[in-house]
Amino acid sequence: RHSDPFYHDTNSYVKAQKKTKKLLMVGNTHLFWNPKYHIISLLHIHAMCTKIQTIKTVYEGRGEHVSVVVCGDMNSQTTSLVHAYLTEGSVSQVNDGSELFNFLSENVRNPLKMKLARGEPKLH
Repeated sequence: RHSDPFYHDTNSYVKAQKKTKKLLMVGNTHLFWNPKYHIISLLHIHAMCTKIQTIKTVYEGRGEHVSVVVCGDMNSQTTSLVHAYLTEGSVSQVNDGSELFNFLSENVRNPLKMKLARGEPKLH
């Protein structure tokens, strides 16, 4: 067993970059599509970003510079919880009085500082 807990995910890239101590992490996902269950998509992307941040913190603790790219099919519109989470870092604009949305607004924060490079298809 290797001492690095992320060995199976990152070893080949880490070895290739040992001299520069610069790493690139790529997270890719395909979020659940049904807008009725947009909270599932939000929790999915939150889990992924949280895991990426955890791994990033380990490598930064070793003195390595880590850049992150998060990509995939987000199945989200600009008014969605996922879009707010990725662009603003939280879903604080949600306040419909329900306990669940209040919990999400107060507790679900994106640990990554992200810049959006979202593409919009041109429909004819």
